[in-house]
Amino acid sequence: MVKSSRRSALEILNRIDAGGGYSNLLLDTELSKPGFNKSDKAFITALVYGVLENRLTADYVIARSSRLQLGKIEPRVLNLLRLGVCQILFMDGVEDYAAVSETVELAQGRHIKGFANGILRTVCREKEQGIPAWPDRETDEDGYLETRYSCPRRLIRKWRGEYGAAAAEGILRSLKEKPLHTARVNTLRTTRGALLSILDGMAQESALDDNAIEFERMPELNSLEAWKKGLFHLQGAASQLCCEALGAQPGETVLDLCAAPGGKSFTIAEMMQNRGRLLACELHESRLPLIVRGAERLGITILSTVCNDASLRNPALGMADRVLCDVPCSGLGVIRSKPEIRYRPLEESAALPALQYAILCEGAAHVRAGGTLVYSTCTLSRAENEEIASRFAGENAGFEPLRLPGRLHAPDYQATLLPHVFHTDGFFVAAFRKKTGD
Repeated sequence: MVKSSRRSALEILNRIDAGGGYSNLLLDTELSKPGFNKSDKAFITALVYGVLENRLTADYVIARSSRLQLGKIEPRVLNLLRLGVCQILFMDGVEDYAAVSETVELAQGRHIKGFANGILRTVCREKEQGIPAWPDRETDEDGYLETRYSCPRRLIRKWRGEYGAAAAEGILRSLKEKPLHTARVNTLRTTRGALLSILDGMAQESALDDNAIEFERMPELNSLEAWKKGLFHLQGAASQLCCEALGAQPGETVLDLCAAPGGKSFTIAEMMQNRGRLLACELHESRLPLIVRGAERLGITILSTVCNDASLRNPALGMADRVLCDVPCSGLGVIRSKPEIRYRPLEESAALPALQYAILCEGAAHVRAGGTLVYSTCTLSRAENEEIASRFAGENAGFEPLRLPGRLHAPDYQATLLPHVFHTDGFFVAAFRKKTGD
């Protein structure tokens, strides 16, 4: 059902543009529908991510081949053209004639079919001739980088200004890499060596953490006995390092203020050897069952959940030895997994720092004397990262910076995990210790 696969991909792309959600969630919903075999699902996924990862590059190619300016092309038609261009230029397993004919078939109306056919055939001819070339880097560096890496200039300039030109291009290069699928060994039930033996070559050790493994290709989890038996859960390597910074110990009380979907809570519980008390909080009550089901599968019994707005004061949560504030953020560190994030206006995240600081201060209110407070995000933005941590350090005399573990390679209490350096998602972690008053 090749035509249906392309139509499904096109519908997902249109919904994303209309603000209908994240690509991974929309794909999960679409692929759960009956009628798609394994090959269909893989093709739909490749089409959606192919367009999202290369959209600005495709737009550059379309603009060269179209008599109409991009801004005058109806959005649904533009997505159709992007779908065709990305098959022609970036999907080796698709023949050009099939990319053209099957994509044109999705167009509605004779005029649009002709328009799409003409552009896609021009792209095929230019591909054979080795054109188009990128914009000239010497005269238009931002244009070159935007087209080469399909990343808006506003974001390129932000990263260059905050991290430097070399690091900014390193981040851009990382966007073209396929993210590794990282998981955490459930040390309550097995060891990494034993789990890798059970998985029999499907996964390998991660160098970043002693209890992390990596899948080059994500298997069908529900078909794995190791998954059904709760021997591991999915969690990015950077997220696992964040849990190491928290350093939870058996018998302690730990508060995870923004817990869903639960990966950090599960790792924290395993580090605690399932001894003590772990309270996982989440703003949206509908997401709490995700945490509960995950804990049950893993055999975690110390975890309880509560629906809670982490930005508001709630004395009922009590005091804890360690508090994790993994706050909502702009997500600029997880673009490889959610490529559409790069196209969102930076202004959309302007209100986030105020929310993030409020959550961090609420977390601080629950830390016992001598206890640990960790602040983290999965974004690459100084306004959401270093500026929040530095403000907290300057405004809260009852806390002192706490040096991060060696694995984070940080000189002090803050660490930015750049994806091209750590080969993880982009991530930020800061740690504080509440003074004892001695």
